[in-house]
Amino acid sequence: MSQRKTTTRRLVAITLTTTITVGAAATGAIALDRHNIAQVALQAEATSIRAEAYNGWLGREIARRDAIEITEARKAATAGAAAAQAVLDASPNADETLRTALATAITAATQAATQDGEDLDVVAIRAAGTAATDAAPAVTESQAAWQAAEDARIEAERIAAEKAAAEAAARKAAQRANQSERTAAVVEQVAPSGVAWSTRIVNSGGQGAVDACAGGVTRWSSNIEGKAYLPIHEHCGGSPILSLGMGQMVAISGGGLDGVYQVVDSRNVAKGDSVTAAYGIGGSVLLQTCYVNSNLMRIVGVVKVG
Repeated sequence: MSQRKTTTRRLVAITLTTTITVGAAATGAIALDRHNIAQVALQAEATSIRAEAYNGWLGREIARRDAIEITEARKAATAGAAAAQAVLDASPNADETLRTALATAITAATQAATQDGEDLDVVAIRAAGTAATDAAPAVTESQAAWQAAEDARIEAERIAAEKAAAEAAARKAAQRANQSERTAAVVEQVAPSGVAWSTRIVNSGGQGAVDACAGGVTRWSSNIEGKAYLPIHEHCGGSPILSLGMGQMVAISGGGLDGVYQVVDSRNVAKGDSVTAAYGIGGSVLLQTCYVNSNLMRIVGVVKVG
């Protein structure tokens, strides 16, 4: 009896101990599951935060790189437009069609480089600058072709002018040779017949000196073909010039031209004519006066004979 009670008590104790142990284990398992769930949640939240931060960084990085690409594209387009504009400015005589095309490309590149807004086309911006740059060489070549043609034209004109000047000089030399021959012949053929008119050089200068009517001829401020030019108004004592004939003698004093001169040539010219109207008149000194009530004046060429 005593042994059975003891056994029974032991069984109860074992059963109770087992029950308590199993219950404690079950409670611990539940607690562990809750802990794991919390850990998983925290890990998931951390992963989400990291993913969100990465995505934010990635977006900013993409935007930064896009901004750099747009800036570089704008710089390239601006540089292309500037270089093309320099070519356009330096080529004012290039083909107008090419100049117009280049100007259009410059405008497009400038607009592309300065446009604002979202979703800008980097490729299009760069292409606009490249188009302006590519259009420039044709304008440069056209300007060079024009310049070459212009240089050739100027050179041809220079050669023609030099040729004309040489021909004119040759004609003048021949004319002077003829004048010298004619003057020498007159001096030899015409016998001295006395002095037809005597005058003196009283002043020098321009029209004001002539108008002063100072009592003799004026030595003009410049020579004509190297010949002294001595004008005098008809009403101031110059009328004898109108009647001087070939071979007659004229006495001149003063002005470094003292001597006796013989008439070897004469010509009527219009008042106001260029000095070239007196070119080719024979002699070494030219006497001049005006006809009365006429728009003509007479120039007489004389050569010193004594």
